[in-house]
Amino acid sequence: FPRLNYFSDANVAVPANLYDIQPTVSLKVTDSLRVNGSWNMLWRHSRHDAFYLPPLKPVTTLNSASGRYLGQQWSSTLEWRLLPGVTFASGFVSFMPGSSLRQAGGAGGQFFFASAQGAF
Repeated sequence: FPRLNYFSDANVAVPANLYDIQPTVSLKVTDSLRVNGSWNMLWRHSRHDAFYLPPLKPVTTLNSASGRYLGQQWSSTLEWRLLPGVTFASGFVSFMPGSSLRQAGGAGGQFFFASAQGAF
């Protein structure tokens, strides 16, 4: 199945009319274990633009005077390849909205996932 996320597995924002900075670190702990971490900061391209939720749904209550900064998120994933073709993964994402999203009624949130993938 396709992964439709862009910035993180939480899929909080759609990459439309944004400026984005996302430093990422990926560590290969062993041949079968990988840890990833990233910090993501988002700004609207223009004060007169919206913030877009999946699937490209604009949040139209954003005030043009509230600024362009949308917020930031931290994400981490752990991937463990148990056998060739069998992988387990888990991750955590925490989103903290900026002032423009808080003024529009937005709130922060956390997202956790766990998955298993097999190719037989």
